[in-house]
Amino acid sequence: EGRRQKLVKYYSRIPEFAAMPKQEEAQIIDGAEISVRTPKKEEMLDICRAFYNEYGLTYVNDLIYYPDRFYAAVAKDQIHSTIAVDQYGRFAGHHGAFQWTNVPGIWESGMAVVNSSFRNAGVFKKMMARTYAYVHDEVKGKLFLGCCITSHPYSQKLRLKYGSFPCAFCFNLGAPDIAISTFKGANDF
Repeated sequence: EGRRQKLVKYYSRIPEFAAMPKQEEAQIIDGAEISVRTPKKEEMLDICRAFYNEYGLTYVNDLIYYPDRFYAAVAKDQIHSTIAVDQYGRFAGHHGAFQWTNVPGIWESGMAVVNSSFRNAGVFKKMMARTYAYVHDEVKGKLFLGCCITSHPYSQKLRLKYGSFPCAFCFNLGAPDIAISTFKGANDF
């Protein structure tokens, strides 16, 4: 109907990153033994750099650009955070989830990035399994959902192929109006 919406992100302070070398074609690391766990404080900069390398400054949640704030949110259990590392401690990926404050029990999957050297090694699947176990078994979430980040090239391909509908993983679901209401309000943590 001739209407359009423009999203503008304002930063109170532009994140500071050290000069990064020009990215070359990633060398795929074969035979890596991947383990997943909660990140340590000193690993938060690696996570933030990975997001910056993958998304630039376009990621929808700017918390991931601030290592100290990100770690504080993880330490306060505002965000569930999973990091993947190989047997030598090299960063392989990150996956996170957070509970919506406007509809308790609804958890959103996101904050995911995989180091390009570990692509096709099942890193995302391992991180997602750990996050799913946390939301399903530990906190007994009612709904676990995720959606495509349209600023990311892989997500754009999936969105064009399958449409821009949210991908929902349902379990322990209460009344149907709970699920329906999640898509009517803003989400935050």
